[in-house]
Amino acid sequence: MLSGFITGSNVGGNALMMPLQERLAPHGAGLDVWFAALQNSAAGHAVFTSLPMIMLILVVAGDSAKGAGVVEYGLLRFGLRVTAALYAALAATAVALVSFA
Repeated sequence: MLSGFITGSNVGGNALMMPLQERLAPHGAGLDVWFAALQNSAAGHAVFTSLPMIMLILVVAGDSAKGAGVVEYGLLRFGLRVTAALYAALAATAVALVSFA
């Protein structure tokens, strides 16, 4: 999730983590594709919390986003809460996958 948050791009986050995906996935258990899918999904969802995405939203909103500092802070707080819930769901999925292997 951190890769998507830092880069602000799903593709950038996935490209950043590809070598790590290859090294961390247990090759014998057949879970390598599942781990890659979990990381790709997490990076893609965390993009919406990233500061570049928030700034893009504020630029598109234009004058209707009055008090941009307050709006930016509110968007970031909301995004981080949603990301925490998503992290919990992805972590539970990863634990379930490892326990079934």
